[in-house]
Amino acid sequence: MNILAELEKIEAPPHVCESVPGRIVRCRSREETDRFAREWDALAGNHPFRDRLWNMHWWDVYGRELPNGRSTELCVLVWLDDRDRVRALAPWYLRRHPLWGRMVSFLGEHEVCGDYLGLLCRPGLEGAAARRFAEYLLGVQPTEDDLISGGGPIRESRPCRESKRHRRSDHDRADSPCPRWDVLDWAGVEVAEPTVSCLVGHLRQAGCLVDQLPAPSGWRIALPAAWPDYLAGLSSNARRRFRRIAKQYFQDPRLQLRRVTTEEELCDGLAVLERLHQALWNHRGLPGCFASQRFREFHRRFARDMAAQDRLNLIWLEWEGRPVVVEYQFSADRTLYTYQSGMDPEAMHLSPGNLGNLLCIEAAIREGYQYYDFCRGDEPYKAYLGAQPRPMCRWRIAAPRLAPRLRLRLWQWAKSARRFARLLTDGQTSPESSETGRTPENANASRSDAEAVGEA
Repeated sequence: MNILAELEKIEAPPHVCESVPGRIVRCRSREETDRFAREWDALAGNHPFRDRLWNMHWWDVYGRELPNGRSTELCVLVWLDDRDRVRALAPWYLRRHPLWGRMVSFLGEHEVCGDYLGLLCRPGLEGAAARRFAEYLLGVQPTEDDLISGGGPIRESRPCRESKRHRRSDHDRADSPCPRWDVLDWAGVEVAEPTVSCLVGHLRQAGCLVDQLPAPSGWRIALPAAWPDYLAGLSSNARRRFRRIAKQYFQDPRLQLRRVTTEEELCDGLAVLERLHQALWNHRGLPGCFASQRFREFHRRFARDMAAQDRLNLIWLEWEGRPVVVEYQFSADRTLYTYQSGMDPEAMHLSPGNLGNLLCIEAAIREGYQYYDFCRGDEPYKAYLGAQPRPMCRWRIAAPRLAPRLRLRLWQWAKSARRFARLLTDGQTSPESSETGRTPENANASRSDAEAVGEA
């Protein structure tokens, strides 16, 4: 197969023909983002994974130095109108990768795995924001074709030509220089996320090579007004099981519910979370999320800030004075996000997974929440509890230059070859955990499928 001939099929049409007004400011440091702190929080709408707190704590703990000494740069883009009012924000960062070169990713990836990521913009400006950021990303082109260097030194580049109609006359209104990039690598994005989908469409039309990789879905329960209504919406098997659990344990005085309300209780709750999560995964011969020192540090910082804003829901159940299950959750806009959990492997006779979820769901209904969100991961217990999937994906977008497109095309062909080899050897394909799955080392793994659904 002629690789160059394949790549020549993807011709880059002219640059975006209709410019969107305003300018892009690039924040290269945490201090520079402070200027837009209030606007960032407003655009995020209290969504925990889009909040400035989540992203900046991640940058402080992870972003400044990635594993293997890979260099990084903060790349938070802010779209300002002619009156310097914030219209949209892209929470990105740049890193070097030995295969892909210079990659642009959302803040909050790596071990913590933020979900439902996307561009932040004012309502009604989704299309305009996507076009404006596409113009910015496509506004700098190389002076010559790249070599396949796997992320070598950055060379001088020149901006795309603009028509006289759209050329800026006031240099003070010009964008900050666009950083050189080879691949956009966006994980944790919902398929239906409008701003990212529109941005990808503009980049595809401009000659970028696009790969969309399916990822584990997010799962969410639309909560009814009353607990009996929730049970009535489940399968008959689940309904019988959960009614038996509620009757057996909900009013048992040996079962006590603890919830973090003070700073001292926060320290105790985090200790319970780390201990029970690690106990469960170590019991299975796996290291668990909290084996990572940076993972622990990140969540200690973030949980403290969530507690200060009264948005942390860290609870655990004690059976005869011993913690048996813990749930680590965030609240925002009438939605309760269940991010992490842990269980005592010696207390499986109590059905701790189902018990913890049922008590949290019952409390969420009583407190007026509209949704109970399990976040990313396709474990069957989520559907068993009545949740519906929200399809997620991972985008890889190569810049409209020879070397980035060639690297992505070769990677796609290698991926197809691996899948074909599995068909020949196993008769079926299996997901690649490094690309689509969550593992205890780098994700919010909570409980096994068999334990959560089939526990006695």
